[in-house]
Amino acid sequence: ALLAQGNADAAVGYAREAAQMEMRDMRAPSGPPMPMKPAIELYGDVLMAANRPVEALAAYEKSLDWIPLRTPSLMGLAKAAKAAGDDATADEMLTRLKEMPGISRSRTMIR
Repeated sequence: ALLAQGNADAAVGYAREAAQMEMRDMRAPSGPPMPMKPAIELYGDVLMAANRPVEALAAYEKSLDWIPLRTPSLMGLAKAAKAAGDDATADEMLTRLKEMPGISRSRTMIR
């Protein structure tokens, strides 16, 4: 809601706080995450929406440290890397995605 209202700084702050609380107070899920989107991944999404791809790179990397091979985090990292001008990392993440069993080729395109 804060992003939609044009208050990106507040949105980033709240998302960062949620990510810090989740990673401090909870263990990584052994199955699908609950809630469905981990806060650290949401933080990366908010940073991307706020046009802060370099910071988003770090958030998605932390997300992948916490929940390895999570498809939305791999895609987020690829998009953030591309937006930050890090084509090597973007290509590496897209390659990882394409090698995953059952992945849809159309989902691995950076838009």
